[in-house]
Amino acid sequence: MATLIILALYAVIIITFAIISFFIVYHLTHYSVDSEFKVVMLVFFVVVSAGLFLSNLALFFSINWNSVVVKLLNPNA
Repeated sequence: MATLIILALYAVIIITFAIISFFIVYHLTHYSVDSEFKVVMLVFFVVVSAGLFLSNLALFFSINWNSVVVKLLNPNA
């Protein structure tokens, strides 16, 4: 049960990250001064954001959440 709560909270964080990323991409495309600079910044932002997102997913799902919850609820186990 606690694992589902952790996954739900993580899903909220991921959705928030996606919304903020789209907000940033929108502003980079619409309010950029130079079109060449716009393309460079968009590519840089998308590559870095994708790398951070994928590493975050890999690290999150590598954690054994059942073990973490058991140890948090019963530290002597």
